[in-house]
Amino acid sequence: MPMEYHNKEELLALFWKGETNADQERELYEFFNGDSGGGLAESKAYFNYLYHERNHNGLGLDFDQRVLQDIKGKKSNSLGILVRIAAGFILLFGIYMFVKPMDPPVNPVMVEDTYDDPEKAYAEVKKALFLLSGEMNTSKGYGGELKKFSKAKKEIRTRKLNIQK
Repeated sequence: MPMEYHNKEELLALFWKGETNADQERELYEFFNGDSGGGLAESKAYFNYLYHERNHNGLGLDFDQRVLQDIKGKKSNSLGILVRIAAGFILLFGIYMFVKPMDPPVNPVMVEDTYDDPEKAYAEVKKALFLLSGEMNTSKGYGGELKKFSKAKKEIRTRKLNIQK
C-alpha cells in the first residue's frame, strides 16, 4: 500500500501540473473514490466533487470520445458538397465581373478638326451659340400669356369671394 500511495502522490503532482493523460486521471478518480490515505484529504474532496459533477450533472469522462465518434460517424451528403461548389463558382464569377477591365469600344470615333484656322472655328462656335441663345429666348414671349392667365385666375377668385359675402 505505501508504494501505491507514493505512486499516487507523484501522479497527483503530475495532475496539478497538467501533465496527465485520460487514463492516469481515471486512475486518480478511482483511487480517490475508494479509501485514500489521510494526507490527501483535500485532493480526495476535490476529486470526489469532480467525479460527481462529471458523472451526474456534467458531460462525463467519455464526452470527448463520444463527440469524436459522432463526428466520424457523420458522412457528408452530396447535396451539401454540390451547394458548396456552386457557391464557389458564384463567388468566382462575381469577382471576375467586378474586377475584369472594361473592354474598349470596337470602332473608336476619331475626333478631327473641321477647321484649320482657329479663328474660323471660333467664329463658327460663336455663331452656333448665338443661334441657340436666340431660340432659348423665344420662350419669354409665352411668359406674357401666362401672366394674363394668372391675372384672370385671381380676378375670378376675388369675384367668387365677393359673391359669397
